[in-house]
Amino acid sequence: MEFETLSHFKKAVQKFNINIGRSIFFARCDSTRSKAICYDEDCPWQIYCSKRIFPASYQVKTFVNKHTGSRDNHYKSADEKWVIDELEERIRVQPNLTVREADQYFRFEYDVLINERKIYRSMKKAKERIEGSEIAQYARLRDYANEILKSNPGSTVRIHMNPIPDSNPIFLRIYVCFDACKKGFVGGCRPFIGLDGTFIRGYYGGQLLTAIGQDVNNHIYPIAYAIVESENKESWKWFLEILQEDVGDFQANGFNFISDI
Repeated sequence: MEFETLSHFKKAVQKFNINIGRSIFFARCDSTRSKAICYDEDCPWQIYCSKRIFPASYQVKTFVNKHTGSRDNHYKSADEKWVIDELEERIRVQPNLTVREADQYFRFEYDVLINERKIYRSMKKAKERIEGSEIAQYARLRDYANEILKSNPGSTVRIHMNPIPDSNPIFLRIYVCFDACKKGFVGGCRPFIGLDGTFIRGYYGGQLLTAIGQDVNNHIYPIAYAIVESENKESWKWFLEILQEDVGDFQANGFNFISDI
């Protein structure tokens, strides 16, 4: 058997042993070779892989495929890194995967028991790999705003910060209205605006405020949205004042509103 990298070899060995219910560890590993043995000292199972010059690859040189110990569904090989890798692949296919569904996946697919806390932590890290870190994303809000204005001239982006003495300001709100949505609503939609807000799940929380219209086919038409600290009178006033600047005077244009707020 040959592998492109030692990393591929280690992942294959780890997955193979988890599938058969055995715990192994890598007793020797450097840039040119790797050896894995069973946690049971009396077990003869082992596999050794080393670098091959031509063709460039890593080839298995020794493989004793015989485990003498009993099967165990609490594998030491199923470490956090392996759990994160498995969940990353699963979440890409099933974005709304829950902790309970992940636990059932490991039980049915590998017959392995993973602690729920470990699954929860691993799911969070797996989602960060896919979606990125929330901290890093909030730190790049101004870059996001500048990119919108650069790629969509005429759009409106407002970021409201809370100044802190002798420290960096704290993000409070952001309003976004794309130029195409603005012009499309004013020029081709009915004089109707629906307002609504919903919670944002995540580490930072907050509220998502939205303004939508209705086109001539009675389809929903997005106008603008905002991320605010909470759904209150002040945040709605801030949102509607900017929206009025974008679409024109509400009363003069005869806009009708509907909302459950």
